[in-house]
Amino acid sequence: MPRRTAEVAARTRSALIDAGTAYFAERPYNRAPLQELVRQLGVTRGAVYHHFGSKQGLFEAVVERVLEALANEIEESSRRQGGGWEGLEAGCRTFLGAATDKTFRRIVLLDAPAAFGWQTWKEIDDRTAARTLRRGLDELELSGELATDDVEALTAALSGAMNELGLWVASQDSPRQALPRAEAVISTILRAFRHG
Repeated sequence: MPRRTAEVAARTRSALIDAGTAYFAERPYNRAPLQELVRQLGVTRGAVYHHFGSKQGLFEAVVERVLEALANEIEESSRRQGGGWEGLEAGCRTFLGAATDKTFRRIVLLDAPAAFGWQTWKEIDDRTAARTLRRGLDELELSGELATDDVEALTAALSGAMNELGLWVASQDSPRQALPRAEAVISTILRAFRHG
């Protein structure tokens, strides 16, 4: 494929993901028919099929984009704290804070697991937000600050706790009021694994 054609295709794909994000943030995935989606996006069904294979393929790309953006925010919040334990806690707070965002809540926490199943959702999470957790724990283990050397199991445990807390925050009548409670719980859990 010539370079210019590839660039146009990449821009079109990115624009579809942007528009899809706005669309899926406003309505549940299972009540978002493809016909309405393409009409609102101003594209043909063929464009969606060409770039994503299906409505589900577009939605999966949207979920990955939203989680990748969150992973970048987590890494930035950790860097601002200088890494280490403070960075790990800051990253966890950033993840939990995302549960108060309407777009994140609808797309990632509520609709994604139902749309394509827990396994696919988990694979996307592992490639994005959970990878930042693993990286932070690896650094702490290397510096001797973890009370366990089983980083793989700890990553799974903390990732599961974070996802469940995120779902809990998102399901509350006032997610912003529930957020400090979730942050306090994750801080307590993290302290249990701090060496010394």
